[in-house]
Amino acid sequence: FLLSIAVLGRLLFFLLAGQEQSVRFYEVLIAGLIGWLSIFGVCIHFPINYPIVYVVIVLLPFSALFSPVFRSQCCWQCFTSIKNFSQLLASINRWHFLVFVWFVGFVATYALLPVVLTDDSSYHLSMWTQLTYRHQYLFDAKTVIWAVSPFSVDLIHSIISLVTGTNARASMNLILYILLLAGLWRL
Repeated sequence: FLLSIAVLGRLLFFLLAGQEQSVRFYEVLIAGLIGWLSIFGVCIHFPINYPIVYVVIVLLPFSALFSPVFRSQCCWQCFTSIKNFSQLLASINRWHFLVFVWFVGFVATYALLPVVLTDDSSYHLSMWTQLTYRHQYLFDAKTVIWAVSPFSVDLIHSIISLVTGTNARASMNLILYILLLAGLWRL
């Protein structure tokens, strides 16, 4: 899914900004994530929410790799990102790394809690349950507390869990946590 986000983000930049556009990997991930959230946000209104539908949707951006121009640009961007990351690792200060590891451990204590809290069962897991059994999300304004950010994370969690057939909260939180740490590392 993360690779699909990256390919979709790169494809969006390729189509909107042209071939010579050089963007950071985080910008590509954000653009791809916004693209998937837009598509998934439309899909949950209709009774089409089956695992095979989302597998096909997630695999669609990979068809753009058949274009030689797009494929060469993606390979060049990937090579540049790996080269920049290796240069960053070579310039690490030990004390900064120690503080960073402490911060990672502190945040991980709270980020990887098991799914046993009250709002998990009644709020966060309800979208996944509705998509699994009803194949459509019921936008019931009387019984649901609305918030934009948790809704987006719940939507991502629901789609990944729907495709995998099990609760994917821990793996999704770990990926979001790694992306957060990568963004903090850049600061």
